[in-house]
Amino acid sequence: MACVVCFLGGWRGDDWAAQVYRADQVARWGFILWDPGWYGGAYPLNYSLIYPLVAAYLGLWLVAAASAVGATYCFDRLVTRELGRRPAGSWYFAASTVVEVAIGQLPTLAGEALALGSVLCLAGYRMAATPAATGSPGVPGGPAPLAGHLPPGYSQWARLSAGLVLAILAALTSPVVGAFLALTFVAWGLGEVGRTTGKTVGVLLFASGVTIVSSAALPLVFPGAGYFPFGFTDFLVVLVICGLLASPLLQASRPVRVAALIYGAVSTALFFIPTQMGDNDIRFAAYIGVPLVICYLPRLVESLERLDVQKVAHALGRSGRWHPARARPVGHATALVLAFALTGGLVFWHWSPMAEALGGPANGPSSTPGFYKPLITELARLTKGRPVRVEVPPTDHHWESAYVAPAFPLARGWERQLDIAYNPLFYAPGPLSAAAYRNWLLANGVSFVALPNAPLDYAAVAEVTLLRSGKANGLLQVWHSVSWRLWRVLGSGGLASGPAAVTSLSPRSVTAQFDRMGSSIIKVRWSAYWSLAGPTARHACARPAPGGWTVLSTSVAGTVELNLSVLDPNHGTCSRVGGVRS
Repeated sequence: MACVVCFLGGWRGDDWAAQVYRADQVARWGFILWDPGWYGGAYPLNYSLIYPLVAAYLGLWLVAAASAVGATYCFDRLVTRELGRRPAGSWYFAASTVVEVAIGQLPTLAGEALALGSVLCLAGYRMAATPAATGSPGVPGGPAPLAGHLPPGYSQWARLSAGLVLAILAALTSPVVGAFLALTFVAWGLGEVGRTTGKTVGVLLFASGVTIVSSAALPLVFPGAGYFPFGFTDFLVVLVICGLLASPLLQASRPVRVAALIYGAVSTALFFIPTQMGDNDIRFAAYIGVPLVICYLPRLVESLERLDVQKVAHALGRSGRWHPARARPVGHATALVLAFALTGGLVFWHWSPMAEALGGPANGPSSTPGFYKPLITELARLTKGRPVRVEVPPTDHHWESAYVAPAFPLARGWERQLDIAYNPLFYAPGPLSAAAYRNWLLANGVSFVALPNAPLDYAAVAEVTLLRSGKANGLLQVWHSVSWRLWRVLGSGGLASGPAAVTSLSPRSVTAQFDRMGSSIIKVRWSAYWSLAGPTARHACARPAPGGWTVLSTSVAGTVELNLSVLDPNHGTCSRVGGVRS
């Protein structure tokens, strides 16, 4: 239903452009390790390994629908086991999947379905392993007799294996979800100490280790740069949700309380220490925490109803000495108002990010391929097939990242972490100077600047103000339309310096033509995995250049081709002496 609503309403928020682009790249090129479309080249694998592959062949909407259904089913099974009935939180969880679909956080939703499936399988393993135990069979717990409702013949080993496989798949689909799942397993294991067998606790801690290794593997092998901001308001709401789940008010099971305490501590560290996770940390609170609070809503009302107003006032120092005779319970009506006001505020916070996805069908003309087609046609005419880098100030929903980048690589793109790391001048307070902008264009090998007539991202405002003022240096307007203004960057060396010119640029390779022997700075990001193809390796080599770019050196004129290879033992790197391959 969430997918149908979003599809019919044309709701596609900030993250949709990235999902469209990445799935399209896989459909065109197959499995890729490196992508030149944004920021001079980046590793797509540190974002997700599995999701682009699946979405490229099944389609974004089909995968989103399957993920929403799978996540809802697993969440409902888990909370119904604990509470013995289907709570309102299950219905809320099902409805709230529309938030992730509308925003475009589709890898998160897919990872969430796999992660909840993993928890459900391990809950079954726990129940089968300790059928006589009391307390939680899963997260957050339930009566042991429910073990009898598991499918007959479904062995402990099958449950455990399925749970571990789903955990690995969840981590490879979304490292962010994998981190949350690892935290969940740790909290679950610690919460079960003394309540089940040591073997079961060990299995849960082992599952946590497997999950965190799976989550960290690709980001470590294919690292990204920069950090993601973490808003203060979001941080406070996360702490409120953690406080509620950990407090006696909701009477949650011990694994849930432990998870809330660990998550609150981790969130506090992430708020004060800049990381690539940043504000992504709030997804656990939004997509799991808020539905869980609603599941416990009747318990919250009961706890508030019994709350003694006079005792609270005394504890806060707002009244004199407290005595049982002065007890004044909150009462049912007041408890209902307080509980619904609190959960209503959390629901508003949970759903508020999708507001930006509701700006008309598909967010207006600048989110459609037709808006970018005239620009791409004109660039193709001007470049005559030569690869060039183009700067498009980011639009509000970054659709240039999906529709321009496949044809002409962009100086910027969709990932905020990389934009902050590589292009900090656009995040500095105050106006952007013409000299700083000119230096940035030349340093990034930008040949054309294209200004869209569309709503803009906040990190484009200073740049667009400078462009519209006419004070930007070294730009020659070569074309304009109702929707676009296009400038050539005078004096730009393009994607290569010195004796070389880049003749081909794709996720498969970078090809440079040298008219004589020598070295050239190629404006693609350096990677330790660069490898030289074929006979080129005998007379050429590569090494990192200042600014994070790549130097190619060759002892003969001709074509030099760079490929990305994890397994090549030499990678064609240069020695420190004479540019000879080491």
